[in-house]
Amino acid sequence: MEFHSVAESNADFNRLSSNGIYEAVELHPLVPRLITSDDSASVIAVQITLFPDKGFCIGITAHQTVVDGLDLDMLYLNRWLTKYGSDPDITGNKSLKVSPDKGEAPNLVRATLTITPEDFKQMRERVLSKSSDSSKQLHLSTFVLTLAYVSTCIVKARCGEGDRTICIRFTADCRRRLDPPVPENYFGNCNTIFSNLSKARDFMNFENGFAFAAENVNNMVKGLTEKGVFEGAKDKLTPLFNVVKEPEGSVQIITVAGSPRFDVYESDFGWGRPWKVEVVSIDKNEAISMAESRHGSRGIEVGLALKKHEMEQFLSMFLKDV
Repeated sequence: MEFHSVAESNADFNRLSSNGIYEAVELHPLVPRLITSDDSASVIAVQITLFPDKGFCIGITAHQTVVDGLDLDMLYLNRWLTKYGSDPDITGNKSLKVSPDKGEAPNLVRATLTITPEDFKQMRERVLSKSSDSSKQLHLSTFVLTLAYVSTCIVKARCGEGDRTICIRFTADCRRRLDPPVPENYFGNCNTIFSNLSKARDFMNFENGFAFAAENVNNMVKGLTEKGVFEGAKDKLTPLFNVVKEPEGSVQIITVAGSPRFDVYESDFGWGRPWKVEVVSIDKNEAISMAESRHGSRGIEVGLALKKHEMEQFLSMFLKDV
């Protein structure tokens, strides 16, 4: 473990810990960099940044080979697929060096949004009213509704060609789903990936776009609960390798970091609960973050990093149609 000494920042603490819009790069000085090479790497780095008379920030960076993987592995996989694809000369590389960033963050802004229990109730009603009779048994959990609705808004915010491919994907913890289950004190990666490919035009349909997305995400989750984690494992990554070979701009990838089940706002080091928790790396991987609402209202916080005009378009439609 590498521990960075305490740093000090004159950035606007109130703004960075709010839900408002700000430049994505403003969070980067608050997280440490891992020291890595081909044959060695720091496992985790921690940085504490003091905002005088305001508060402090704890920034953590973990290496993808040893992190638990429930949220960070999906982000690493996206970056690895984008850089290396299925080239056998590269995918066999055992280097521990962390892949470089794509350099997207300078063009992005961040925002945090909250979906309340009342919002979820209206979302369920809307999906069921648009779904076919055979789809009435949808398991519309808060995770399914959040990923489906936010993905629909992101696709609409980008506009563009309806023929572009939309790839939605998330990872799932395998430990309790194996027989026998992996012990709770297992340290490392033990997860699998679920993905869905469709066309942007299906999300852009004003009346049925959200219902279409909800049914797709529901089927992804059902694949985990009904078929098990090993179903189709041999070919699971093939579509993802093919996607990254597509021409730039023809594919839009939406992935998930975090989970409402992680209880990130329950962490208390003796100074009270965190005021704000952010997954900084979503601004490099076309991802969204999810966490339980900090207010304990059974809602979900969603973190976004989009281009400024896309963020403005996203916010103009978010929860306006539910």
